[in-house]
Amino acid sequence: MYLKKIEIQGFKSFADRTTIEFKDNITAIVGPNGSGKSNISDAIRWVLGEQSIKSLRGNKMEDVIFSGTDKRRALGFAEVTIFFDNSDNTIPLDYSEVAVTRRMFRSGESEYYINKGSCRLKDIRQLFMDTGIGKDGYSIIGQGRIDEILSNKPEDRRNIFEEAAGIIKYKTKKIETERKLERTKENLLRIQDIISEVERQYKSLEKESEKATEFVNLYEELKCLDVNLTLREIDKLKLQMDEIHTELELDSQEIENLSLQKSDLEGKFNSIKEKISEIEVEQEGLRNRKADLNQSIEEKKNQINIIIEKEKFFKRDIDRYNQEIESSKNRIDLIDGELLNLEDEIKKISEEYSNYYKEYELKKEEFTDIEEGLIKREKELDDKKSQLISLYNKTSEKKSLVNGIDSFNENIVARIAQLDKDKDRMKEDKLASEKALRELLDEERVIRSKLDEINKRKEEAEARSFELSKKDQDLSNKIREQEIKQEGLISTYRLYKNMEDGYEGYYKSVKNLLQAIENKRIDRSGFEGVLADLLKVDSKYEKAIEISLGSSLQNLVVKDEEKARLMIEYLKANKLGRVTFLPLNIIRGRVLDLNLANFKGYGVIGLGHELIEFDERYREIFEYLLGKTIIVDRLDNGIKLANRLNHNYRIVSLEGDILNPGGSLSGGSYRNNALSIISRKNRIEEVKTEIQNISILCDRLKDEKAKTLSQIDNNGKTLNALGGEIKDLELDLLSNDSNTLTHKREIERLAKEISRIEDEIISLENETKDYKTRRKSYESSIVELEEEVNQINTLISQMSQDLGRDRAIRDEKNKELTNFQIGLNQLDNKLSNLRNSHSNKVEEKEERLKRIETLKQDLETTRIEIEKLDLAMVELRKEIGHLSLEEEEVANQLNDLTKTRERLMEEFYKEQEDLKTINDRLMVLEKQKAKREVKHSKFELRIENHNNRLINEYELSYEEALDLEIVSEDLIISQGRISELKARIKSLGNINVGAIEDFKDIKERWEFINKQYEDLLKSKEDLQSLIKKMEKTMEEQFLISFKEINENFSRVFSALFNGGKATLELDTEDDILKSGIEIKVQPPGKKLQNLNLLSGGEKSLTAVALLFAILEARPSPFCILDEIDAALDEANIARYTRYLKNFSQETQFILITHRKTTMEIADILYGVTMVEEGVSRLLSVKIKDHVDDLVS
Repeated sequence: MYLKKIEIQGFKSFADRTTIEFKDNITAIVGPNGSGKSNISDAIRWVLGEQSIKSLRGNKMEDVIFSGTDKRRALGFAEVTIFFDNSDNTIPLDYSEVAVTRRMFRSGESEYYINKGSCRLKDIRQLFMDTGIGKDGYSIIGQGRIDEILSNKPEDRRNIFEEAAGIIKYKTKKIETERKLERTKENLLRIQDIISEVERQYKSLEKESEKATEFVNLYEELKCLDVNLTLREIDKLKLQMDEIHTELELDSQEIENLSLQKSDLEGKFNSIKEKISEIEVEQEGLRNRKADLNQSIEEKKNQINIIIEKEKFFKRDIDRYNQEIESSKNRIDLIDGELLNLEDEIKKISEEYSNYYKEYELKKEEFTDIEEGLIKREKELDDKKSQLISLYNKTSEKKSLVNGIDSFNENIVARIAQLDKDKDRMKEDKLASEKALRELLDEERVIRSKLDEINKRKEEAEARSFELSKKDQDLSNKIREQEIKQEGLISTYRLYKNMEDGYEGYYKSVKNLLQAIENKRIDRSGFEGVLADLLKVDSKYEKAIEISLGSSLQNLVVKDEEKARLMIEYLKANKLGRVTFLPLNIIRGRVLDLNLANFKGYGVIGLGHELIEFDERYREIFEYLLGKTIIVDRLDNGIKLANRLNHNYRIVSLEGDILNPGGSLSGGSYRNNALSIISRKNRIEEVKTEIQNISILCDRLKDEKAKTLSQIDNNGKTLNALGGEIKDLELDLLSNDSNTLTHKREIERLAKEISRIEDEIISLENETKDYKTRRKSYESSIVELEEEVNQINTLISQMSQDLGRDRAIRDEKNKELTNFQIGLNQLDNKLSNLRNSHSNKVEEKEERLKRIETLKQDLETTRIEIEKLDLAMVELRKEIGHLSLEEEEVANQLNDLTKTRERLMEEFYKEQEDLKTINDRLMVLEKQKAKREVKHSKFELRIENHNNRLINEYELSYEEALDLEIVSEDLIISQGRISELKARIKSLGNINVGAIEDFKDIKERWEFINKQYEDLLKSKEDLQSLIKKMEKTMEEQFLISFKEINENFSRVFSALFNGGKATLELDTEDDILKSGIEIKVQPPGKKLQNLNLLSGGEKSLTAVALLFAILEARPSPFCILDEIDAALDEANIARYTRYLKNFSQETQFILITHRKTTMEIADILYGVTMVEEGVSRLLSVKIKDHVDDLVS
């Protein structure tokens, strides 16, 4: 296995997608500091699972994403993909190439892939465990890793040895197993507590279960007898319903026959309508087709006209091409003649130029000899003149010094007089400044006193401002809190209102019928409303009333049974389901004839209908539904009351528990869609009121906030005024301080200046005496210099006469040479012009020839185009003929369709009249059927009441009750037996029917938990055994690997250091798996010493020796060395590179380096640079192809 390539995009400085390919030997990556080369090793470390941002040289994980430059925007993600050649199956995957990808987004989300398949970070780490490639392995070594290897803490070095020993997988598995063991122990403790609690419940429920079982048996017998009485009554009602049903079937049969006739007529009627529609569609299609044909004919005619115009244009082009070809041929003949003349002229001028140039060279040689002699004599004259100038300068310098001394003496006298005046003036100025300073100090004391007073007032105003701002912030927070609360309530209100408007929680049949009424598909007259909408109930009674009414909440209240019949008819016709109706003219209330005041001690609150508000018109309805339901506060009181009343009445607690007549109880956690309807209505009103209250509170808080803002504004104006006063006083104080400092400095300056003037006067008087002596010396030197000047002037005059004569001769020769030069230039220009003309003529001839060929091609192309146009025009004329024939055929078809439509319309009107006759007869039959259905509904309602009693009292549907029916004559219902059963049930006292199921559940749970406890004990033992086995395997494997690495380290160290000793030792033998690793080294010529006392180069070479020792024991597929050779000198780096070369046969090396010696052993060299600031770019060179260049 080896590293094939890496793709980087958006990682650190690699903004663009960059691919780096590696060979299976040595690759070097070089570049200046800051170019981003170490970002490549960071990218490899990152994609292999590194999570420590410190190891990646950053502050937070987002730092690995390209952060942008002045010219580029920051990227939103970083992605690195690393490719391995896995043909030897080192990685346990069935692929010859394995690609690992890591992608991170700026939002913090990370994605991991193996061969483009999504995976976890854990999967990537497990893939490379014990290969040396992992994030803690020895495949990536940089300066930070060297410091870790050579750190003072022996335990910090363990990771790299564990990776080399191949025990990382065992170590990881051991940690996971230990975690499982801890969780198992915790689960054992929890299960022991649960077993104790379950055993206590088991004993208690066993007794209750036995008592409840007896109750259930008695109750079932009682229920069976009562249900049979009810079934007999239902059977009688059904016989009466059957008679009406027979009459309804006769009506339905006749309606059905008429409906069939109507259906046949409607079929014919619709068939005629469809045929008429089809004819009209076909007519429209033919009309459109005729229009399209006309348009196509016109388009073809237009195309023919266009072709005629194109042919005219092409013929004009042919004439123009022929004319231009003839013109070009004439011009070529003319150019050939001109070229012959130019070639003769060029030959003649060339010969003349050659002869003239030879004579010019002779003249030039003669002039050069004269010029050289003249230059020599001019130099001699210049030397003498320079000597004369030097003497003049010296004489002038001496005279200037004399004049300067005289002038200086005069200035010194004047300067001394001026200094005396300045000293007197400065003494006066010093006295004035001292007086002004005293006045300024008095003024400063007055300003500071005023400033202290105003600052005190400002502090008070600032404190007030802080209090007001805090109050304003508190009010803003309160307003926002209330507004957020109000927004939430408004959302809640809208939710509940939408649910109410959409009839959420209602049965589908009820919902469909209400929507039909709302959409006016059913006449609303006679419809009073849903029962739930006709009552109001206090929130504390909601659950009790909802449970008491149950599905009756969704009953529809109507004026009379006729309205109920019409609605039932609509339901049937549209197959919308079943709905229960409560006609006001039929329903009669039923109220308990019982004085509840006698049962106040049983938590009695009242009868159901007494606890709700409703319109007096609906009293009979609510007394019918709730008049026999007693509401109590709690279940235990309800049980006591039921026992007192011999279980003859229906009792409901505020929590929604039901005690039915006969002794059955219903309770626990019960949820039904119907039960939320009343709660929802009350909640809507509550939320609406709360929203209004919050609006009032917000208005009050906003008023208070406005007052506070006004106070803040006024206080701010006060602060601004005080700030202005303070600023003015501070400016005055600043001005005063400035003036005070100015006067202090002025006094100091004047004192120093007076002292300086006195010193200067003394110095000037001493200088005057010295200058008089120097003047006499300068006058003597001037006389000597003037005599030497006269002598040199005479010599220069003679040399100038001789030089003038020679210059005249030179100028004459130069004039002759210049005339020859001009002649040569004229000939050269003439020759050049002739050659240019010749070249231009040749080019023009070639262009003309090319143009002729182009024109010939264009001519042929144009002729071909004309032929194509002629063919196209013939085709178009044929198409026009075909289209004209088709247009005539379409017109005939249109005429036939018009006649057919007129015949069908006559049939349409006849069928329409027959259909009306049948509809009239059907209407008469429907009314007759409706009256019979009302009678049927009355019987059906009485049956439903019996069914509701079965549901409410015994929770049985009619079909379920039939299972209890007794058909034998010897099983006639006995009222005496019923009384006997009720007495026996009463004697049992309070019954917990749920104890039967609870006991069954607790028994199953007890058996299950005991089984779990035994499984956990076995699991604990298995895990402890597994940990011991893994520890033994890890110790054995670690010691074998450690011994081999130690031997290799000792040998490699001696080879790299040219001597010396080195060993690895475990700091304790007691616990091999936690023992630290000591490194003891003794470089040649030194004593055994601590690692910290080694030089930087020795430390690096020691780390390299350890790395080579590990690679020799357990070769890694590849190894990245990031500038570990930086601290090595040339001798050490030579040994280092030699070892690298040897190891490269087994391990692929990627070197990040600055060292030339290291670069020379690389097979491929990658250069990292920043052509664009902040963005890394890559260059590559195959070293073997450029060996000579690199060595030179």
